[in-house]
This record gives sequence, structure tokens and C-alpha cells, in this order.
Amino acid sequence: MSFKFAIPPLTSSRENHRGPFPCEVMEIKMSHSKDLTIVFSITGPGADQPPRNLFIIDAETGWLCVTQPLDREKQAKYTLYVHSVFVGGSQADPPMEIDILVIDQNDNKPVFMQNPFLGSVPEASKIGFEFMKVVATDADEPGNMNSEIRYKILSQDPPLPNKNMFSINPVTGATEPNSPDWTTSYKIVAGDDQGMFSVSSVAHKLDGIITTVKPLDFEKQCEHLLLVTVENDVPFSTPLLTSTATVKVSVKDENEAPVFQPRERKISRPEDLTAGRGVVLHLHNDIVTSIMLCPRYEIGSDPAGWLMINEQTGLSTVKSSMDRESGFVQHGKYTALILAVDDDDLPATGTGTLVVEVEDVNDHPPTIRKTAIAVCNQDPVPVLLPVLDGDGPGFSAPFSVELLDPDHDDWTAG
Repeated sequence: MSFKFAIPPLTSSRENHRGPFPCEVMEIKMSHSKDLTIVFSITGPGADQPPRNLFIIDAETGWLCVTQPLDREKQAKYTLYVHSVFVGGSQADPPMEIDILVIDQNDNKPVFMQNPFLGSVPEASKIGFEFMKVVATDADEPGNMNSEIRYKILSQDPPLPNKNMFSINPVTGATEPNSPDWTTSYKIVAGDDQGMFSVSSVAHKLDGIITTVKPLDFEKQCEHLLLVTVENDVPFSTPLLTSTATVKVSVKDENEAPVFQPRERKISRPEDLTAGRGVVLHLHNDIVTSIMLCPRYEIGSDPAGWLMINEQTGLSTVKSSMDRESGFVQHGKYTALILAVDDDDLPATGTGTLVVEVEDVNDHPPTIRKTAIAVCNQDPVPVLLPVLDGDGPGFSAPFSVELLDPDHDDWTAG
């Protein structure tokens, strides 16, 4: 019977996802696998290679998850390999390559390619004469709306013969002398000391659009009162009062994930720590919100199945002795993921990393790998018996070797 992966080779996940984590990306399935149990695993950069544990997979259900926010500007695509084996060890299907594309978010501001730009224009140039172009770049995905750039002239020095002698094509960045008298400019003159907002005119230069330029934080300030002014781009011929408006911005509260303190906890414990013994007490800071929430602790990733955790206190304990010589221990360290999940209707999850430096103990006896030797009694030569010990330095070599039968004086060991 043939078993094949029933999954698309290409999927996507948006950058800057706010959780909860781990966040499901896709479900791995096998055709004709209902009657047989299959165990899934993944390899590749982002799984068992740096950045490690960015992606994890549920060995039983096949759900592929991401454990923390992605950044498209750091890496736009990840290539992983999905492995499947039947319970018992035989391979169900050759590994399958999966490409995960990181969906772009508008998280980069435009940057001018030089400063200043230098140009020149002949005197008495006609209105509409294009004489220079300014260019800016945006690190967001090319060809995406997030990387589209619009240009605007903010000031002119000197403001003679009037302060609006030039205009700029908002799309191409090209500069034309003179601009219409009916276009408007908006400005926030009070209530935005931290520079959280900006205001700009839409294409027809009449309506003003207020946007955020920095993330808002309900816990720091739940309401903003902005004083906005509007003026014509060209000065009035007679003095007129500036029109103003007060804009009230209410920040909507959102449930935010608990934060582990520290995010990565490094500890040392002996490998023969008995079952039930405490490993470490995990701590977190709840971000203060308008809703009181009580998080519970869970084990997010425990490859060897050595740990358990108290849901209320966050105390991790061992449920079976650890083994420093296990394949799950890399360079003497064992890594697990701990989750703190609040009890909101849409729970938010915080992720912490536990790194246990597994201390070696003398739990492996030396073993003579060669148990049978042949020696000629007429022309004897020394025989080397290789000795191996699974323990680390301090509990292995050098060894003391002796004969079990001391009555035969013709034999020596050293």
C-alpha cells in the first residue's frame, strides 16, 4: 500500500503575529493513514537548525505551528522538511519539502536615498516645468502596497515670493513650480507630545486623514485629545483666523500575552534528579489590562518527556530522571518551552524557554569492547583491550584494569 503526503508544498504565515503562541500554520496529513499511527517530525532552518524551535510540529496530529513572531525583513521564506514514520520505526514516506512564505506587514517607514537632494531650475520657468526628482526606498515587500511611497513638500526656505512656489508629484517624487490656492494642509498642534499620530490630506487635498505612526498602548494611555488645524497651502490675501478642531481618540483594550521573566531561564541540574524533585519556578509579569486574568502554565515542548509543571504555581518538576547521554541533550543542554495561557475568551499565550544544563554523574560502568583474544604462548605479544565509558570527563578515563584471576603469574594488565 502506498502512503503519500496530502499537503500543499507552499504555505504562508504573516509577520509580527501577536499570538497566542504556538500559532497553527498548517495541518500535515497522509493519504490512507486512518488505520495506521504515524509520527511526524520536522527538520531544517527554523526547526532543528538555527533559529531553532521557531517552528514545531505536533508528532501525533501533524499540526505545524510557529512559536514566536516572524520578521519578513530578516527572512522572507523558510524551507522545512516533514518526516513521517509508522509507530515501530519504518518510514511512511520520503521527507517532503515545505516552503513557508512570510506575509509582509507595513512595519518599515520610507527612507530618502540621500540628504540633501540638490537641483536647479531656470528662472522664468513655466508652471508645470519638471526639474528634479527625489527618491526614497521602503524595506517592506517590493510590489506590495506596504512599500508604495507618497511624497509631500513640508516647507520652503526662503518663503519668497510666496511659501508655496513648488509642488511635488506624490507618486513619482518629481518637483513642478507653483501650486493651487485651494489645496489644504492639516497639522496637529497639541495633544501629541510623543509623536504618536500624523495627519495628512487625501488625493484631492481637502479631507484630512489622521493615522498612527507609533503603536498605541492602552495600559499607558487609554485616550488622546488632539488639537488639529487646517490652512490653505497658499496664504490668504487678507488675515483670517485659523480653523481648529478637537479630535478624541479612544484606545481599545486588547488582551496581551503574559511575559516570562526572564524569557530564557538557564539552570544546572544533575541528570539523576529523582522524580518529583523541583527543577525551577517560572515567573511572569501580567500586563495590566482592564480585565483581570489568571494564567495557567503548560509544557509547550518537552522532547524527551522528562518534565511536568504545576498549572497554578508554574513549578517545573521531573517526572523521570534525565540522561545527559540522551540524543535530546545537545552540548550538555536540554531545551524545553514553557507556556503561560490566560483565561480570556480569546486566550493569549506567553512563551518562555527553559535551558537545563544537565550535570553528569557516574552512571555508566567501563566496558571492555573486546571480550575474546588469541595469544601465541611461544611468541606472545601485548594485546590492547579497548575500554569505553558513556560518562563525561571526570567520570570516565583514566581506567584501572586488573585480572580477575591472579593465580596465573604469566598474565599482566595495565
